[in-house]
Amino acid sequence: MKLLTEGGIKFKKAPASLFLMLDLTDIAPTAEEEKKLWLDLIDRFNIHILPGANGFRYKYPGWFRLCFSHEESKLIEGCTRLVNAVKTIKSEHSK
Repeated sequence: MKLLTEGGIKFKKAPASLFLMLDLTDIAPTAEEEKKLWLDLIDRFNIHILPGANGFRYKYPGWFRLCFSHEESKLIEGCTRLVNAVKTIKSEHSK
């Protein structure tokens, strides 16, 4: 979680669960953009986090579910890649 916080990714902890809800509403504010971001993360960055609105009928688009029941080394690698991917995408959006 420290990697996400330091990388500027906001999240909410789900009580008594093995996942976090990541707030990526700044780059995916609509359900359509959420789906596009989800596919972009898979295709370009080899990252698979689950879209909240499109996958879990989460009330608000732009929230993604991150499971943290994996071994620590894989979580560190995944979170590092996610932070870098989000930075890249934000940079591309600002051009």
